[in-house]
Amino acid sequence: DCLSKDKKFFTVLNSGLIILITATKRINAITAPKSCIRFITFLFSKPINAYLLGEGYAQSMGINIRFFRVCIVMLSSMLSACVTALAGPISFVGIAVPHITRLSLKTTKPLVTIPAIFLCGSVFCMFCDLIARTIFSPSELAIGTVTAVFGAPVVIWLMVKQKK
Repeated sequence: DCLSKDKKFFTVLNSGLIILITATKRINAITAPKSCIRFITFLFSKPINAYLLGEGYAQSMGINIRFFRVCIVMLSSMLSACVTALAGPISFVGIAVPHITRLSLKTTKPLVTIPAIFLCGSVFCMFCDLIARTIFSPSELAIGTVTAVFGAPVVIWLMVKQKK
C-alpha cells in the first residue's frame, strides 16, 4: 500500500514536470525567435532613422526603399505574431504605448525609442494585469478589458489630434 502511494506521488510529480517542461519549451519556442527578430530590428535602426526623414533622403543614403519596406513589414508581422502567441490578443498595447512613449521622449531616434517602447509596453501590461487581478478581487477581469479602458482614449486623442 505504501509503495502504491509513492508510485502515485511519483506519477503526479512526473506529470507536473512534463507539463512544466512542455510549457517551458513552448515559451522558449516563441521567445528565441522573438529575440532574434528584436536583434534584427536593432540592426535596422539607422535605416529606420533615415526613412523617418523621408524616402528621398533614405534613398540618397543608399537604402533600397522597396526592400526596406518589405523587411519592416515582415519584422513587424513576426514580432506581432510572437507576442500574440505568447500573451494573447491584448488590445491597444501596440497602438497606444508606442505613441505615448515617442511623445514623452520627444525623439524619433529608433535606437532610443525601440527599447523604451519595449520597456513601457511591458510596464503598461503589468500595470493593467495588476488592476485586472485586484480591482474586483477575488474575481478577475480580462486584461484586454483594462488595456482597452486605458488605450481607447489615447487612440481617440491621437485621431482627433491628427485631424487638426
